[in-house]
Amino acid sequence: MNPTIDRTARLLLRHPVTPVAVVLAVVGAAMSAPAAAEGDLGSAPLNIVALVSAVTAIALSERVVGTARTVVFGGIAVIAALLVGDALVAAGSRLGEAVAAGIEGEQLWAPSLVTAALLMALSARLRPRPRQAVRWGVLTTSAALLLFDGHAADVVRLLSALAGLAIGALSTRTSRDLHVRTSLLPRTRATVCALLFLMGAGALITLLLPEADGLLAPVGFVIGPVANLLVGLLTLVSAVLLLRGRLIGVVLAVAAQTTVVVLVVSEGVVAAIVSDTPEQSFSVADLEWYLGAVVACALPAGMAIALILLARRLVRRRATPADADARDRMRSLVVETGSGSLAFMGTWEGNSLWFAPDGAGAVAYRVGRGVAFTVSDPVAHPGRRLDVMLGFVEHCERMGWVPVFYSVHDVVVEETERLGWVRTAVGTESSIDLATFSLSGKRRQDLRTAVNRAGREGLRAEWRSFADLSARQRADVERLCTGWADHKALPEMGFTLGGFPELQDGAVRLMLAYDGDGRLHGVTSWLPAFRDGALTGWTLDVMRRADDAMPGVMEFLIASTAQRSAERGCTTVSLSGTPLAPHVGAAETFVNRLIPRLATWLEPAYGFASLRRFKAKFGATEQPLWMTYPTSGQLARIAPALAAVYVPDLSAKDLVRLAQLHPADAERSVSAPRR
Repeated sequence: MNPTIDRTARLLLRHPVTPVAVVLAVVGAAMSAPAAAEGDLGSAPLNIVALVSAVTAIALSERVVGTARTVVFGGIAVIAALLVGDALVAAGSRLGEAVAAGIEGEQLWAPSLVTAALLMALSARLRPRPRQAVRWGVLTTSAALLLFDGHAADVVRLLSALAGLAIGALSTRTSRDLHVRTSLLPRTRATVCALLFLMGAGALITLLLPEADGLLAPVGFVIGPVANLLVGLLTLVSAVLLLRGRLIGVVLAVAAQTTVVVLVVSEGVVAAIVSDTPEQSFSVADLEWYLGAVVACALPAGMAIALILLARRLVRRRATPADADARDRMRSLVVETGSGSLAFMGTWEGNSLWFAPDGAGAVAYRVGRGVAFTVSDPVAHPGRRLDVMLGFVEHCERMGWVPVFYSVHDVVVEETERLGWVRTAVGTESSIDLATFSLSGKRRQDLRTAVNRAGREGLRAEWRSFADLSARQRADVERLCTGWADHKALPEMGFTLGGFPELQDGAVRLMLAYDGDGRLHGVTSWLPAFRDGALTGWTLDVMRRADDAMPGVMEFLIASTAQRSAERGCTTVSLSGTPLAPHVGAAETFVNRLIPRLATWLEPAYGFASLRRFKAKFGATEQPLWMTYPTSGQLARIAPALAAVYVPDLSAKDLVRLAQLHPADAERSVSAPRR
């Protein structure tokens, strides 16, 4: 048998409901063709969209939960919704309720009942944030159809969604997820955006469905089709912008809702009053229709007022760099908590700092394009890491930012996975165990050669702070550090990569290579690492070498630092992180497969692969570094924001220059290995 046919047959046997749904959808689409031929051009495309959505939901459900559960979940939810909906309409009609009486006898069935039921049932199996997004979307769409279209099937659709929600909750245990106080966005912003989406979708519904008879349908009929289309699209766009905390979203939303109010009043109420002459009077039905339009106008009017009053809470705020007092407080926490080899980076100028109200810890971060990236792991007292992380997430949501824990270790990723977050590999950290470090052995030949050559050529390694240097020596260090960037294809990177300003800190130490004439050959800077208030090691930050420096000067300086640190009781020396370095443990996702290609593209400018090979000479152990964030859908927003944080001065001209570089130029482009 043909392999393709064989695979198709096995697939159909595993998922038999989906092909049946496809056949029924084709038949349904064919049955809607006569309506289009008779001039009802709106219903046929909408029917086709509904059928395709139902087939997609069935296929997804059958793949995730299996055939039996798909049939049971969908069948129970839809049948229950049909029975309850029919009972409610009948009861309302008997009680004299006008809306119920108007829709009694209408068709209750629609393909979208299956879509709503299955999507809501499947949402229980999603991660927390996608779960809330699916539920918001289905419920908001169902509510919009009910309020604007207003037919019997719309009542049943909402009931079907609620039934699917209940079935999913009962059939799925979500105890694996950590129940936290956070939500998709702060409740106020999420609620406002949902209402805007409802109103925007509703405006388009009345445009596409001329027979719409919902409570809010008169608004669309009064303002006319052109205005209805513009207002609907503008409202949907404003909802998307407002989800990102953009001020323009508030402005567009207020403009759209104000337009609705003005048009309804002018085209409805005022027009009715002007045309009310002795020769022509309105019937009671006409008056009720216009009064209904005015009543329906109360929602956009209320929305416009609410948007103005809540604008400050809805719009994302700017991050404020920490002042000297806050950085000193952060420094104290770093020493007290011993929160990792990269923790001292949080004290750098330019970072923003968030402190837990109860003093449990702090988070250093930088914000770019509405995304808050942490500077490695949160600083927290033992046992309080998760509390600090949750507090920071809530802070980001209040400010309108997407929280991202960046360049963090496994212990942080384990906590965020309890929140249902996703992770992406962003590099590795190389650490030297000083208890086993030695220059002996074949693998350390390059290190021994560098150290021996330094001895022959009269180079000495000096362990100093920047403040201890003479004025001439400081000028030499500054020249070496700042002149390095002049040879780069792209601007120098920042954020978690220090430079000349950072090495001037009094707690930072420099290991410098001088020859007999006092000429500076190389500079390395080292950040302190602590545990329980005691110094336990050093972390490499800056590496710079002179153009005419002794070959192997970097190996000489790092080996000298490791030997000195071991003699003084330190346990580890970290060679810091290597961006975009692949590592074991990264899932085979599209993003993680893209990382090596990105590293290859950036190699001529930054030499990440060269840096990793350089660190391998020291026998360092690699630890994975991750970026973890709420949902995979946010990655498209996170990527450019991360570039803006690392290289804020990046221009299109720089990218063109990088594209013109050949990978073979990488070694010439990197004057010294650099973290």
